[in-house]
Formats: sequence, C-alpha cells, structure tokens
Amino acid sequence: MRKSQNRQMRNRIEEELDGGPNMRCMAAGKVPVEQLTRDLFAGNISIGTPRQEPFYVYIDLFWGSELAVIDSRADLSDIHKYFPPKRTFNSSASITYEQQTESFAYLYDMVAHFGSDYVMFGEAAANLTFVIYDHVPDFALDYPVDGMLGLSSKDTRYNISFFEQIMPELDQPVISFWTNRIHGFQNGTAEITIGAEDTDHCEPNWTYSPEISLEDSDWWFSSGYATHVTGFTAELDSQALTFRMNKTLIFFDGFGMASMPHYLKYFFINAADAVWNRTMYQHIVDCDIDKHANVTLHINGSHDIVLYPSDYIAYMRYWNVCFLDIWGYDDDELDFMTLPINFWNGHCFAYNHATREVGLADAKRKR
Repeated sequence: MRKSQNRQMRNRIEEELDGGPNMRCMAAGKVPVEQLTRDLFAGNISIGTPRQEPFYVYIDLFWGSELAVIDSRADLSDIHKYFPPKRTFNSSASITYEQQTESFAYLYDMVAHFGSDYVMFGEAAANLTFVIYDHVPDFALDYPVDGMLGLSSKDTRYNISFFEQIMPELDQPVISFWTNRIHGFQNGTAEITIGAEDTDHCEPNWTYSPEISLEDSDWWFSSGYATHVTGFTAELDSQALTFRMNKTLIFFDGFGMASMPHYLKYFFINAADAVWNRTMYQHIVDCDIDKHANVTLHINGSHDIVLYPSDYIAYMRYWNVCFLDIWGYDDDELDFMTLPINFWNGHCFAYNHATREVGLADAKRKR
C-alpha cells in the first residue's frame, strides 16, 4: 500500500514540475551566491521530495562538472568544531530518489555512489544524476560547505556533466556570472544564472569569442576559460597608441593581480602614470581614477573590451595608497595573460556550452 501511495505522490509531483520529460519549463534558474574567498563562491540548492533543507554548496565555475553531496550515513566526527553543522542527504527520506550505482572508489580514493533525484536551483528544478559521498570529502573538511556544484562542460569518467544533463531543457545553453565583490579577497555576493544571460545586473552588450582549450597546456592552469587577445589600445598624451600581439587571455585564474609579460605591463604603467616604490614593491598611482586612461583589449580580432582604471588599479589599506594591480613576468616563452580581480566589479561573464564561446558584458553598476 505504501509503495502505491508513494508512486501516486511521485507522479503528482512530477506533473507539477514537468515541462518536459524530467523538468518544468524554465528560462533560467538564478542562484544567489556568496563570496567565501577570492575565488570561492557558495550558494544554496535543494534536493529530494519533499525538499530537504538547503545544501550550501561550493560553486565551481570551471574545474568540476558534477553535483556532489554527503550521505546522511557518513561519519562527521572530523568536521571542524567551529564549522556550522553539515547538511547531509538522506536518500531514504525522498520518494523521488533512485539509486544508480553501488558504492565504489570515486576520486582521490574517496568512496561514493550515484543517485538520481530532483534538484532545485533558484526557481528551476531538474531530475539529475549526482554524486553522494559515503565519507566527508576534503573540500567539505576545509570549508563550511555541504557539497559542490561544478558548472564546467567537461564530462567525468563516471557521469555526464551537470550542465549537459539540464541543457536540452533550457531556453539558452548559457551560464552567466555577475559579482559585486567589495574587497579583493572576500565580503562580496554574486549571482549565477543557469540557462540565460543575466539581464538584471548586466548590460545587453554581450560579445562572444571562441574558447581556447587549456587541457594540454603546460601552465598551472589546466582548466578554465580562455580566448585570444590580439592587441591593446590606450589614449596616452592625447594620442591613441595600439600594441599588437597574440596572447591567450585566461579568465578566473584564481589570483588577484593580473598576470602578463613585463612589456605589456609597461603599457598600463604609462596609462596610469605609475611610479615604482621600492619600499612597497609596487607601482604606485594616484587614487583619482579619473586621471588615468582606459585600456581597450582587442579580443580575437573581432570585438573590444574596455578596462577602466578601476579595473586595473587597487587600494592597499596598510600603506593607504593605490597601486597597479598587475604582476609582470619575464619568461618570454609564456604566452598568456589574466585579468585583475577588480575587473569583475564592472563586467559580467558568460559561457555558451553549445557553441563553446566565452562572453563578456558591462555590469549595470555605474562607475
């Protein structure tokens, strides 16, 4: 009798959620997230029927590609005593749960199994296959999170990526990202829109360029998003000066300062009238950003992105000065550059999983 009641309830729930075979029709799911560190964001999702209390998951924009949570039977005794209690997934409490595999050695000798259930992110819901750890994984020991949500496009050895599972049902195969980080390292919030470009926080001036794969690179970046930069232009002393080049631009590299060869850094030194300070070991600039030049990046030879002074100039509280937020390197064999972390205060990012293109737009916040 109980199985029959569960089946009837499950059918009713699926009808309420359904807009296709496994999910309700949706344009996008907006997931508000918080900034825990310089490049670590986390937000809430829900799983199961009835919904179990929200799981606070680490949002991985480009390394991982799966949803992973902790089994309710896992031993939690190693959790740091000052962390909030871990929320674990109780599969037996969800009438829509289906186990997909037995437990096996998953990644880095961690034991896990796969299951399927309804996952709610923002206002969207989908029936997905995800990882359930039998033990607490390392990332949950190091950070006050209950799981991980990977949004990259790469399938794993054992599962189809999270986004690949939901992509057929979305209006747009796009993930967009906006942040209003207040400081370089923490104390910010953000919003990830799954299935559309963010229209609430971003201007409609999106430009896309082909993604460059980093999987075969010799850099410490083996994953992430990248495209080509073909030049810089800045107005210096009332003259527009252009520098032509062919570099790989890497997004979200995990570092605060921009990285580029010294000869490119000199371009910004001139744009900001920066002066080297031996004591601070930084190029110091006037904090009045209106005195400095915008620098235009020519992306893939087809469109431009403007770096405002507020993008490449940062404030150092200890010395009460502003400095050029760019690290220059000497190795001529390296052909990459990255963006300063403040760039994301005024710009939005998007990735189209179908066309494998990266997109940029101006944030609506006025400078």
